[in-house]
Amino acid sequence: MDKHHRKYKTDTGIENFILRLKEYNPNIIYYSGYKDSESKVKLKCIKCGNIFERYASCVRKNKKIRCYECEKIATIKRKEYIKQQCKTKKELNIKSSKLLNNRQTQISVCNQCGKLFIGNTKYCCKECLNKYHNITHTEMRKRYKQTNGNIDYTITLEKLIKRDKNICYICGKECDLNDYTYQGNIFIAGNYYPSIDHVIPLSKRGTHEWDNVRLAHRICNSRKSDKLN
Repeated sequence: MDKHHRKYKTDTGIENFILRLKEYNPNIIYYSGYKDSESKVKLKCIKCGNIFERYASCVRKNKKIRCYECEKIATIKRKEYIKQQCKTKKELNIKSSKLLNNRQTQISVCNQCGKLFIGNTKYCCKECLNKYHNITHTEMRKRYKQTNGNIDYTITLEKLIKRDKNICYICGKECDLNDYTYQGNIFIAGNYYPSIDHVIPLSKRGTHEWDNVRLAHRICNSRKSDKLN
């Protein structure tokens, strides 16, 4: 019995899977298909009723499962909201021009959160800009993985830590699993938290397979970026 089974006091994998799923994803429920921790399972979104497939390993600690159907609905609503706000934006520009100087008169709609703000940039604050860059970076890595060749879905951070003995292959020092903080419900990894690094970067046609991944500190991985060495 592993540590997760001891935590939930269960003897079977499916019971453990359902409890872990419920703990970190209250809006997602198990539907069918569980065989083992590496099998594909069907999940159901409580909010929209969408049934979709994920690997059972998706219930790793602190990992949120995204329902793409809910995200599509949210995107449509956000676009409608922005259209409505754009009508108000013209009125605000006229009124504000009497009170503010020429540089400050422009009222814009934030591309990330949809709020109105004074300025001529695309984002209302640095937080929204960072969110946009993170989403773009994640989507770009997904496209690279799909186009570069085979994807090994058995690769996990936990398995890589065990294989590489928790040592960063770039600097040769030990990684620290406790180097993280929370900002509200957001998990923030520290400089020495372990991460999965691709020896040949995905942007250089590297593949997401075991022979091309190594364990690295988050800061070492970030400094290496998409360099080959």
